[in-house]
Amino acid sequence: MGFPASVGPGWHIVELQLNISAGLVEVWFDGAAVLTLNGVNMGTGTIGAMQIGDTAAVTWDVLFDDAAFGTSRLGVS
Repeated sequence: MGFPASVGPGWHIVELQLNISAGLVEVWFDGAAVLTLNGVNMGTGTIGAMQIGDTAAVTWDVLFDDAAFGTSRLGVS
């Protein structure tokens, strides 16, 4: 399990699922599970913002299209 070393050009699907009460974080890339974390202490505060990417002093060109949010995994369509 893990992200591919190179993803190549084109559109890709990144999915994130959080179960805050269970401390579960799951990530899928193009439909394949790449990360599962159990027992993560996410605290008790509300989520005020979601950040995608690195905050280091690096410039990236990234395009996002068709962002979707749900109460369960939406899956690849």
